[in-house]
Amino acid sequence: MVACDGYLESKEEIPERHDFTALVSIDRIGGTSTYSVDFHEHEHEHGAAHRDNNMRAAITHVLADAAVSMLVIIGLLFGRFLGWTWMDPAAGFIGAIVIAAWAYSLVRDTSAVLLDMNPDHKMVEKMRGVFH
Repeated sequence: MVACDGYLESKEEIPERHDFTALVSIDRIGGTSTYSVDFHEHEHEHGAAHRDNNMRAAITHVLADAAVSMLVIIGLLFGRFLGWTWMDPAAGFIGAIVIAAWAYSLVRDTSAVLLDMNPDHKMVEKMRGVFH
């Protein structure tokens, strides 16, 4: 590892599966302590980790657009032929709820990936064991 403007960068390419051993040196009063920490990428037990959020977002976007378009058309037809003038704003409101629910689920699922919220609990315990 090389110190680069406030962060560490590997001098060598890390191989796929990301299994590697890191040597961690900690400066303390009275000297430096060096620890060896093995990192092993684990297999995911369930298929959710392999979900393609981009494809899911694209498909859901198209389906939500189609559903909202149908609601708007139905609202306009009911307003025109049955005199239900409240149907058009109601269709718009229902469409907004559909889009908001879709956006919320997409942000929830992708933020967990982007923020790395699925830590490897075994690695956390191993790191705690090394440094305590």
